Amino acid sequence: MSDRRAQKGRDQSSIEPWSPRRIRRLANDLDRVYGSPRLHNKLGALDELMFILLSSRTGEKVYLGTYECLRREFPNWEGILDSESTHVTRCIGRGGLARKKERWIRGTIESLTRREGKADLGFLNDMNDEDAEDYLTSLPGIGLKSARCILMYSLDRAVFPVDTHCRRVFSRLGIIKRERLTDQVQDEIQSMIPLEVRYSLHVNTIAHGRQICLPGNPRCSACFLSRRCSMFWAIKSAD
Repeated sequence: MSDRRAQKGRDQSSIEPWSPRRIRRLANDLDRVYGSPRLHNKLGALDELMFILLSSRTGEKVYLGTYECLRREFPNWEGILDSESTHVTRCIGRGGLARKKERWIRGTIESLTRREGKADLGFLNDMNDEDAEDYLTSLPGIGLKSARCILMYSLDRAVFPVDTHCRRVFSRLGIIKRERLTDQVQDEIQSMIPLEVRYSLHVNTIAHGRQICLPGNPRCSACFLSRRCSMFWAIKSAD
């Protein structure tokens, strides 16, 4: 059993009980506005993993560029093993954390070639969700959220990654409390979300977090969700 599974049940719950009907209504309202954008994610599981590693603490425009640069330089990921570290860091440097990301990327390719004989994640198709999550989170730089992004975008699994935008929007709506986003909390949030709206709710919440529910100065006056938002009513009652 993985450490994450063993941890389940030890921490105090951070989840407010939203009914499946209420979650579906939220998902449908967001989908009508944003239309479930693809968000540049990749169909290949290993491509998506590399894309996610490069996006860490980096703006979208920059990590799109660093990914394209890396892909041009290394059309075969295994070619990175024959390259100098500086070759990779020069390519991804403007995205920040270049040395750390280079170690993650190289370590992932080394791990896959050692364990599977080649740099490929196609075998994940034969695993259930939890086993695939455990495998992915054993790779450098990959946490539970990233593992579920890979499963959702590249393997079409009905999982729900909780990224920084989902956490912020859900917190302000009152679905979760403002606490550390542990793996248990992510599991609890996922269990709330009906299977058929997990993809749309994830990508549309990201779109809403980028356009309206901003980190520092949320555009509450322009938000079509304000009437059901705990933060909106808290601010309004304080005026």
